[in-house]
Amino acid sequence: MGEGTARNSVNEYLCRHFARLILPPPRYKISEFAAAEAYLPAEGNSEPGRYRLDRMPWQREALDDPLDPTIQETVWMWASQTGKTLCIILVIAYFIKQIPCKILVVYPKLADALDWLRDKMLPTIKEIPCMEGLMKDPREKDSESRALNRKFPGGGLVAVGSISTSSLRRLSARGVVQDEIDDFETTPQGDSMALADKRAETFHNAWKLKSSTPTHKGSSRVEALWERSDKRRFFVPCQICGHMQHLRWEQFKFTFTRDGREIRDTEGAVYECEACKGWWNDQQRLAAIYDKRAEWRATALATKIRGRHLNGLYRVIGKKSAFKNYHHEFAEAFLEAKKGGRETMMVWVNTFLAETWADPTKEIDWHPLMDRREDFGPQNIPEEVALIRAAIDVQSDRVEIGIMGWGDEEEMWWLENYVVHGDFDMPHVQQQVVDFLLTEYDHPSGAKLRINATAIDSGHKTKAVYRFCAANPGLHPFAVKGSATPYAALVTPSTKRHYGITLFMVGTDTAKDMIFSRLEITDHGPRFIHFPLSFAEKFFRQLCSEKIVETFEKGVFKRQFVKTQARNEALDKLVYALACYDIWKPNMLRVKASMGRKTEKVMQLDPEKKMPQPEPPKPDVPRPQLRPQRKPYFGGFYSPLGIR
Repeated sequence: MGEGTARNSVNEYLCRHFARLILPPPRYKISEFAAAEAYLPAEGNSEPGRYRLDRMPWQREALDDPLDPTIQETVWMWASQTGKTLCIILVIAYFIKQIPCKILVVYPKLADALDWLRDKMLPTIKEIPCMEGLMKDPREKDSESRALNRKFPGGGLVAVGSISTSSLRRLSARGVVQDEIDDFETTPQGDSMALADKRAETFHNAWKLKSSTPTHKGSSRVEALWERSDKRRFFVPCQICGHMQHLRWEQFKFTFTRDGREIRDTEGAVYECEACKGWWNDQQRLAAIYDKRAEWRATALATKIRGRHLNGLYRVIGKKSAFKNYHHEFAEAFLEAKKGGRETMMVWVNTFLAETWADPTKEIDWHPLMDRREDFGPQNIPEEVALIRAAIDVQSDRVEIGIMGWGDEEEMWWLENYVVHGDFDMPHVQQQVVDFLLTEYDHPSGAKLRINATAIDSGHKTKAVYRFCAANPGLHPFAVKGSATPYAALVTPSTKRHYGITLFMVGTDTAKDMIFSRLEITDHGPRFIHFPLSFAEKFFRQLCSEKIVETFEKGVFKRQFVKTQARNEALDKLVYALACYDIWKPNMLRVKASMGRKTEKVMQLDPEKKMPQPEPPKPDVPRPQLRPQRKPYFGGFYSPLGIR
């Protein structure tokens, strides 16, 4: 290559270099910018490195929503692990680099905004080479940036909490991002979401992005916006017949009928096509998601709100090693949530299905509970019972005691009810309670079972209950009291001691939710509650004496239990029984092992049983000579001669 050719090559290179510095950056779409420039940090990402847009194909079109001039705002109602937070960060990064402007990010609380900025946003920005040096560090000299207010050329990023009304009222921003809007609180100045929207009112080219995991039906902000949107869903083609459809949990199958019997096979779970009824395995589901024909489709009339819904059946990353495939994991997660009752099912519906939770029942009917009574009682305890505990409700003129037997996985048998009439302040009434709590019950294995723990309500006759618990530690009594905090933890120990004992606060709303969900269980097994034939209609009416009332006042969702009749002692005793179990959670393996040892002792005392043979005498073994102890000095040192 000649000297002139080399000089021309250098000049061409310099021209291209200076052109890149002078010319404005190319105007990408957000999806194109992410594919070309974005990198993911190792911290908090299962697949760090260059961002691959085709890894989650539904993100391509969703990323470009803020650039669409035909819509006013975008709403994402997505399940966990589908990339919602990452998409929000990539949208913000695009505007910082390509179209600098003021951006407002709102989270439910200020701490949430700080955690997002510190743990999610900034680590991702630092990994994108083209954004190096754009956002000013608060530690830089003369920097206008602060922890939640980051400046960059041409704009700034401000992160606030939804209750920071002063920030929401004084800021103006072209871009407004609101995440987890279902957890926003209503302020004295009005709804936080509406206040944030006002910040972009003066911009003709404003863009708004709202997202959240849905919560309760009827009070969910994201669901209300979704209902007003064009309701887009991600449609995928069947790998058998080609029919386009969006994935629904109703089509997911892991219970099959074989040889006239119903069999549950979570490892062989399949997805059933709604058209041809063909079964997809996990690989076919993934192939349908990655198929080039897969696309977003509006399922409602076009509006100024672009809504996108995506559930957990579209998950393609993060399979746990303990499961054979994603289908296996989906099925096991559902069964585990179902086993946990209302609390875990609500989480599963909100985070996996990305749907709002609606309580299946507002009021429990007592008739089916009475119809399912069984033949057992204190004289014929079921073999599955491993331990017995008591729950006591103290009234002005009587003490009501419920005796409950517990088995594996919190399966419970309500054995009997006992009433001691009289004032609990009187010593002879307390003695009758003690005598009853010392009752022994014959187990079918031959073991003798005693009540090993008791929960006593201290809301009434408080001092008498404290003195009773302090005077009878051998009964393992726990003083409990209902918490005034709505949906508090099931059991919270008080920091103060009364008469030398610890008071345990019981979240009654939480306990009653657990009870309602357990009473809905119809199959014997984990968390099922059994009732004996001796219980009459009065008991079941008391057990179902409250109903759930849901209200939405001033932007705040309220859910409370309201009495439908005056007497509810049975329900209260069941609340205390759950609290007693939670205070002193048993190790059932050790409990059953202890029952086995007790049974062996009973067999030895029974003359009809074969007595164990005595062990042969051990031979006399000379005992080793012990070294004489050395006498210490006064200072604690030992003398080798034993002389002080």
